[in-house]
Amino acid sequence: MFAVVESATWTAIVVYAYARGGPREAGLSMAAQLAPAVIVALLASFCGDRFDRIKVLAVSHAFIAVICTLLGIALAVDAPALVVYAVAVVLSCTLTVPRPALSSLWPCVVSSPTDLTAANVAS
Repeated sequence: MFAVVESATWTAIVVYAYARGGPREAGLSMAAQLAPAVIVALLASFCGDRFDRIKVLAVSHAFIAVICTLLGIALAVDAPALVVYAVAVVLSCTLTVPRPALSSLWPCVVSSPTDLTAANVAS
């Protein structure tokens, strides 16, 4: 489900930005989302090792749900573009947290290296 949310929000924002200002605004909006997300991803990768992985997943997914709801509301009420892009940046940063925590759980769940490889490929 996480992958669907990630792909859907990226698609929604790029379509929104393209409709507003064409390829230039779409590209700028993606760059604005990626730049802070790269930095947050570096920090977020430690969360799964430093804290309880289940709690990291639960809190990050709850936060993602809240931010996705805010983004949906902002798009539905035709909020100013700056508000939509700001919420999208926060969402893209938040989306970097669950994947490393989930990946660090796979060795606890599987019983063989083959299963671990299959789990990584499937995720």
